[in-house]
Amino acid sequence: MDRASHRFGKCSQCKEIICVEKAVADGPRTQRETSKILSKAFDTHVKLNHPENYNQAASRTTNNYDT
Repeated sequence: MDRASHRFGKCSQCKEIICVEKAVADGPRTQRETSKILSKAFDTHVKLNHPENYNQAASRTTNNYDT
């Protein structure tokens, strides 16, 4: 794995490294697609490893839509 083909991030709570393969498509959307993939990977990580934080974030999001 290298930075040319993968994108990395680190969980601020447990310091686990999250790694995703970069989107293959050419063009300006590539970075956006890779960011979406990484965001989904972080969401899954938080949901599975830090459910208390995931539930708090979900309730804040719901509250934002209620107002």
